[in-house]
Parts: sequence; structure tokens; C-alpha cells
Amino acid sequence: MTRVLYPGSFDPVHNGHIEIITTASELFDEVVVAAMRNPQKGGGSFSLDEREEMIQESVGHLGNVSITMFSSLVVDLAKEIEADFIIKAPRVMDGAERSEALQWLPEACWGTILALAEALPDVFAGLPGDMAGSWKRWKEFFDNEQPENEPLPGEWKRLSGFQRLLVIRALRNDRMTLAMRYWVKEEMGVEYYNAISFDLPASFEDASPATPIYFLLSPGVDPLADVRIIGKVHDKTEANGLFFSVSLGQGQEPVAEKALDRMHASGGWAMLQNIELVARWLPKLEKKLESLVDGAHPEFRVFLSSLPQNVVPVQILQNSIKLTNEPPSGLRANMLRAYGTFNEAVWEGCPK
Repeated sequence: MTRVLYPGSFDPVHNGHIEIITTASELFDEVVVAAMRNPQKGGGSFSLDEREEMIQESVGHLGNVSITMFSSLVVDLAKEIEADFIIKAPRVMDGAERSEALQWLPEACWGTILALAEALPDVFAGLPGDMAGSWKRWKEFFDNEQPENEPLPGEWKRLSGFQRLLVIRALRNDRMTLAMRYWVKEEMGVEYYNAISFDLPASFEDASPATPIYFLLSPGVDPLADVRIIGKVHDKTEANGLFFSVSLGQGQEPVAEKALDRMHASGGWAMLQNIELVARWLPKLEKKLESLVDGAHPEFRVFLSSLPQNVVPVQILQNSIKLTNEPPSGLRANMLRAYGTFNEAVWEGCPK
């Protein structure tokens, strides 16, 4: 599988370095995927410490490649102007006027097209003229609901994937997020495109009294039901007093502290939800979690959740296993995730 270090194409003068870069890039991919997927060994998973050691060893091999060589190649191969254009999308304010045929095109988009032609004349010098001459095809592309899924008009469909992004950036900036995702999928592989499936049971194996599980919440997502499911498997339920959940805010901090103390002694689970609502109390929670490490029951576990806000102490984040469960994009992805939640009992209970 071909890997791209940065947007652009290899210059022939650097062909002697391609093998080195490819090897290092493939090694990097293996390390990243292994760390994300938690590979299996024998009958179980690698522990956090084992995965950290594996990553450090692999990165040590990468260190054999000269940092100076990498930095010079990235600057050369990245086509810095293209990357700069993607970020800034400059406009020509006093350039050629739009023709009558291009009055459908917003003036801001036209200014960005002119800037693209000036910034990269070897590739895009003819783009403004082609848009005026073939305005019907360009208008059809511009008006498309999903232009990121359509080829560019005429000979422009021969552009590289990243250069195609430049055109979409100029004409339909509202579709850039999806266009960038598709480009990453094509250039780097599906591993970098698909979200890692939410697997709380697998992540739970790495938790400990000193390592809470921290849920970074997305709109419409509530991890409480998932925690209750694995709690039932481990005999940690509200019915037997070994699971306690509290939503913070409105003076619930003392309730949370008592729950932590109780579960610390009994080996239960405590789930503190929406901790971002009590920002002033979080430094106290940080110290509380540190103090609960010593003398904890081996089965004591802490679960935390919050929206992505910059109020959670860094130490809590560093000590926690961080999980997020973003809603899938598209009907197919949603259906696959829904099917993935069904166990054998659900299928067996369905009428044939």
C-alpha cells in the first residue's frame, strides 16, 4: 500500500530515498494500528505497558533515519504552496472581472480561483479561462450536492488528489471536511478513514484502581448504558450496591466523594458523569483519585465523562483511558454499528 508523508509528489532527484521512506512509513503504520487495535497474543491482549514498550522499540528503529533528511524531503515534497493554499485560501481582490457567463459564481470563489492560478501557474494558469469557456460544466459541478464525489470537468479530472482538493477549497469550501476524509482514505488507507469501533469491554481490560476510564462525550451519546452492561457481566450492579452513578452539578459533589470512598472499600464501580459542570471541584477530584490508589480494593474502578471542554485537569486525563463514541457518518455506517450491538440472544429471539 502506498503511503504519503505529505501532500505532493516525489521529485526524481529523491528516488534514492524512496525505499527508506517507504520502510519507515510502513513501520509507523504498523505501530499506530497495533496501538489502536490492541493486538492479541496467545489467549489475551497486550497490556498498556507491553504496548508502550513495543512502540518505543519501533520508534527507536525510526530514529535511524536522519531527521535532517526527513525535514528536507518534507519541505521539498510537500509542495508548500499547495499546503499553504489549503489552509489560507487567499483571494485576488483586484483581478480579472467575472464574465457574464460566470455571474452564478460568488465573487469570493472567483477571487480564490484567480489566486490559485497565480500561486500555481504551472498547473492552474488555464483554470479561470476554462471556467469561463466551459461554464455549464463548471456550474453543474458547483451546484452538485456532493461535488467531492464527482470528477472535475474536462481535463481537470487528471489532477492529483491533493490538487483536486485545491479546486474544491476554492469553489465549495463547505464540502472540504468530507473531501479531505476521502483523500486521506485514498492516500493513506482505510485504517485512517474509518473510526475505530467503540469497544468498552476491550478497553476495560486495561483499567485498574489507578487508571479510570474517561468518556469524551459526543452529542446524543450516553455511555452509562454500556457501563451497566459490562457491570452486569462483572456483577457490579446498582441492585447489589456495587455500582453507583451520579450526574454532577447542583451540589452533587459530596455525593460523588462518598460514593468513591464506598466503592474504594467494597470493590465497586463509581461513575461520575458530566464532570465539566463542576470545574471548580475538579482539582479536589484530582487529589481524591490520587489518594484512592493506595489501599484500593483490586476490583475498584472509576468511570468519568464530560463534554470536550478545557476544564479537566491534565493529570486526570493522563492517568485515564480516554474513549469517545462519535456518531457514524452515513446510513450504512449507522446500520453497521447498530447491527454490531446485537448479540446472539437478539438474533435468536427474532422470528424466522
